[in-house]
Amino acid sequence: WESRGKKTLQSLLEKDKDVTAKLDKKALKSIFDYTHYTANVDKILKRALT
Repeated sequence: WESRGKKTLQSLLEKDKDVTAKLDKKALKSIFDYTHYTANVDKILKRALT
């Protein structure tokens, strides 16, 4: 809220030492990649609406 939308959760986590000790930048990027979660949206909507 304080950044008024200029900082993202991902960018803040990438700078957090506790987080980066467990997850590298590639792992964080994959967590925030919505492709996996939205891969079948068209099929789901087609089924739901027909």
